[in-house]
Amino acid sequence: MSRSRTNRFPNADWGDARWLALVRKAIRNRAFLREPGRASSMVQTYISTVFLTPGYVFKFKRAADFGFADFRSLRRRRHFCLEELRLNRRLAPDVYLRVAALRESRGGLSFRGRGRIVDWAVVMRRLPNSAMLSQRLRRGLVSGQDMQRLARLLADFHHRARTTPRRAHYGSPEVWRMNWDENFAQVRQVSRGVLPESKLNSIRLAVEGFLEARSGALLARMERGFVRDGHGDLRCEHVCLRPAIRIIDCIEFNERFRYGDVANDLAFLLMDLESEGHPKGAKELVDAYRAYSGDEGMMSLMPFYLCYRAFVRGKVTAMRLRDRKLACSLRNNLERRARHFFSLSARHAGHIIPPRLLLVSGLMGSGKSFLAEALGKRTGAVVLASDRIRKELAGISANGRTDADGKGTAFGSGIYSTEWNQRTYEAMLERARGLLRSGQSAILDATFSRRADRDAAFRIAGAEGAETALVECRVPDRVALSRLRERSRSGHSISDGRAELYPAQKRSFDPIREVPRSRHLALRTDRSAARMTDMVLQRFPFPGSDLW
Repeated sequence: MSRSRTNRFPNADWGDARWLALVRKAIRNRAFLREPGRASSMVQTYISTVFLTPGYVFKFKRAADFGFADFRSLRRRRHFCLEELRLNRRLAPDVYLRVAALRESRGGLSFRGRGRIVDWAVVMRRLPNSAMLSQRLRRGLVSGQDMQRLARLLADFHHRARTTPRRAHYGSPEVWRMNWDENFAQVRQVSRGVLPESKLNSIRLAVEGFLEARSGALLARMERGFVRDGHGDLRCEHVCLRPAIRIIDCIEFNERFRYGDVANDLAFLLMDLESEGHPKGAKELVDAYRAYSGDEGMMSLMPFYLCYRAFVRGKVTAMRLRDRKLACSLRNNLERRARHFFSLSARHAGHIIPPRLLLVSGLMGSGKSFLAEALGKRTGAVVLASDRIRKELAGISANGRTDADGKGTAFGSGIYSTEWNQRTYEAMLERARGLLRSGQSAILDATFSRRADRDAAFRIAGAEGAETALVECRVPDRVALSRLRERSRSGHSISDGRAELYPAQKRSFDPIREVPRSRHLALRTDRSAARMTDMVLQRFPFPGSDLW
């Protein structure tokens, strides 16, 4: 091939009509796919040019440096095409087919022959638009079962995803500060008219406060192996629900954007569901994910991750406004969407609150354990039950019986003596301290009949920067006694409380007068679990408990 022919296409020019026509012709004439030559449509994204045929997708990376991704050289474009193929085959193995070389030919451009390579394309099987989650949501065709399937797939994907000590730092407070500093610097260049200064400052203050007060929570997630090689760009438009779930378009060009806390990875899809007007779907998805993964600690950090994901979407949307060639209608739509994402980020910034320590107190038979468990399921907070801890310390199985006093006669002896009570409460409070220090909320299920134990719990929470409150469970004596008799008959409770011990415990209970009314809720517990948890959380919100 002569030098003049070799240099006919020194670089791909996706803004040149002649170049685009030659690429379309090469796609029509391709020989490596069994599809009759058909016309193709084109979509331009911020970093890619995508050609769509009825059955396939050809995705080219634009030869530019975007700051977060540099595709200027042919070598780098090939490398990132191969990375896109490798990484996306984790969640869409039959969708990502190959990386194809676009070459010079006598007729212009071709995917055949031995001409000089002028660009690279990722070749994908085209998924049906009607099966994408975004489209099915708009048509009201997404069920709770779909959210269950998706949650199971993502929980399994995150469980299998790679994690290494070297890359765990992507979840560190230092990297998060860098991410946010980068966001704030970049958004200054594009936010005029879409992000008011007051809203930006409120987000900044919430983020800085979180990183200052709750770095321990991020470090704890790192140490427990939750920082993994995720997807990085989970959006409704990237999820295909039928027949089998396939998820496409993960981030291949920047490891820092892909590696991170699995909860942050999930947060992108939760935020997108909320953004598209489907908060119910977001709640169904996160509840199912928690059930499949067993990751209850994620909810205390979820507002921070949602705030970040919405802010990034706002920033990227606003960046497109720098294109002066945008049609007026498209510009108006982008401005509206950027404002929407920044407002969503500000709303979640308002949910970035300290962890909470909630004391659920009351006499035996008052329903405190039932309420504590219901609150734990609703909020994701860890429930620490004195009954369970007491038996653990004594080497007794959870359902092992002790007759409450060790002798079957007197109240306050055996493992329920003053000494054992003190040992139990000290162990429970020490575990609570560790949870709060790592940024997790905790619910303490215990009688808390002594003021000294209540005071100790409030002191620990204050020292760890947590919000504290006490719910005092109350029912008429006849209701409590009826519950205790039924419990004794069933024999299925971890508690050793018996009806004959109830009067003695009631006499020994220090009235709760020291807790301010703003932190004390006296609650009748002869209501439904949903009603009671609503009443508690309206007074004492937990991080992540009221997102949708």
